[in-house]
Order: sequence, then structure tokens, then C-alpha cells
Amino acid sequence: MKVFEPEVQPEAELTPNESLISEALSNPPALVPAEAPEATPAVTDPSVRPTPPTEVTPDSSEIPKELEHDKRDVNTPNEIPSELPLAVKKKEEIDIDLGILHQTGVENTRFIVASEGILRQFLSAKTFEERLPFMTKSRRSPEELRSSALAGPLPKVIASRSETFPPPPSGHVMDSYHSVVFDMPSAERKNRVISLRLVSYAGDESPRIQTDVFLDLYDGNAGEFAEKPVDGLLTVHAVVKVSSFCFVDGIPDAASKATVSLLQNVTATSDIIAKAFLKAESDNFKKLRNLIPGDSHAAVTLTLEWNTTEDPTKPYLEIVRLDALDWSID
Repeated sequence: MKVFEPEVQPEAELTPNESLISEALSNPPALVPAEAPEATPAVTDPSVRPTPPTEVTPDSSEIPKELEHDKRDVNTPNEIPSELPLAVKKKEEIDIDLGILHQTGVENTRFIVASEGILRQFLSAKTFEERLPFMTKSRRSPEELRSSALAGPLPKVIASRSETFPPPPSGHVMDSYHSVVFDMPSAERKNRVISLRLVSYAGDESPRIQTDVFLDLYDGNAGEFAEKPVDGLLTVHAVVKVSSFCFVDGIPDAASKATVSLLQNVTATSDIIAKAFLKAESDNFKKLRNLIPGDSHAAVTLTLEWNTTEDPTKPYLEIVRLDALDWSID
């Protein structure tokens, strides 16, 4: 049987869009004449003037008349109120302020440079007599000083650098703080880092190391005093940070206590050498909290005592006196 196959007529080949182009050419669109712009009628009457377009004129250069002083204004004319910002001060006042700031910066830089030189001589001295010219007066007796670490060579200094420290309330002309790393092998740490302070109470006086600060931190007096209950008081120069709470086990009535941590030095990674406690509502702690916001630290002088009476079975180290809100010199 033969299968019927329809014959397919081939379509005429077209170029792209040829059918559309052919259709468009065979039926062209009607052209619409464009409207001519409306002509502006000529002005024939000389008495009629055409309206000019709106003009934008610059600000008038005419100087306004001086305003009269309002009698309700408590300031006199041309007066600059004192509470206005620095930018409106008279030029000469700004120059004076900038001059003072510049001079203060120069003096501080010179003092820090001089302090570093004095510190090197103090640390490298071999005897008490060599070290004495670089020391401030001390609350310790001459006999105590001559039998202290100041009497002979100090351990090797690994590093020394100046530190930024909040300024104390008052009491000195200039001071600078430094961290010194001594090579002092011990069971707890290979090195001991302590803070030093150099002071000068007169503009022409060379800086000196504050003696009692050095010995309190170098000898670790607060840490040794905190090891076990002992009788008596201990006044120390310390670097401290504070907390309004007490989370230490074994402290009587801990909910009412605040914590003062005594640090090894002013650096952020300083070791805590002792913790002391006092009432959170006490005047002493309020002064410390105002001086030391957040987790910052400060140099203070305080007196410690072991409290064995509140609960004899739970003795704790207590701050009984806040001697100064800085490292005062007795």
C-alpha cells in the first residue's frame, strides 16, 4: 500500500522584517502638519509698553539702617556674652588661649623627657647616697630608707615607659607616671611591673621619684598585708579600681559591701595584688566612685586594717581611711 504524502509548497524567502517593511511602504501614514508657534502680536500703539519677563535681581547692596538697641536686651551694644562659644571670642583672646596651651604642651614634653633621664639615673644607682638626690621626702625614717631596697643596686630593668594617667585634684606643679618592668623571678610571675611617679613642685626644680610610692609598690606592701590577718594599720599608695558590689565568698554582709581592687600598676593588664572592702553607702566609697568611673583606675592613698570584729570567723581586709585622692607627699 502506498502512503499518501501531501506536497508542501516552499515559502518565498524573506529578508528580516521584509514583510513589515513592505506593508509600511505600501500604506504610508498620513503626515500631520506641525502647528506653528503662536506669534507675538506686534505692538503698534506707542503708549502701550509690553510686559517684561520676570527678572531675578541679586540681593541689594544697600546697607540696611542700623537697628536701635532693644531696651529689653540686658546686654549692652557690641558686647559679647561670656557664655557664647570660643569661636566668637575676640581674636586676641583666642591667641592668648592658644599660646597658653602651646606653652603648657612644651613644658609637659620637656618635663617628661627630663623625668625619663632622672628615672634612669635613679634605677641605675648602686648606693643609697647615689640615689638620694633623685628622691622626694618620705614618711619613713632615715633608718628605714637606708635599710630598704633603695640602699643597694636594683634588679635588672627589662623595660620602662611613660603612662597616661588622670591628673590629681591639686597639690603639685607637674608630674609624670611611668611603668617599670624589673626582672624579679618569683613563684607567681617572672617579672614585676610597678608604677612610679615623678614630681616637681617648682618650675625650675628637677623632677624626683616619689619615694614612698616606689617602696609601697616595689615591696608589695599591700599584697603582703593582705595575706593573713594581722594587727595594726597600713597606709599605702595604691593604684585602685572599684566595684559597687561584692561577689567574694566569706565577706560578712556582702550585699552591703563594695570592692576596691589594689593593682600592681597602672597598665590595663595589671595584676590584682589585694582586695579590700567597705560599705557601699560610706562617704569614702562615694568619693572613690566619683573619682573612678566605670572600669578605670586611679592613684590614691588609703589605710587598710583587718576587720576581725564584724564576724570573727570571717575576717576581711577593710579600708578604714581614704587619706588622699592622689599620691600625696606627706
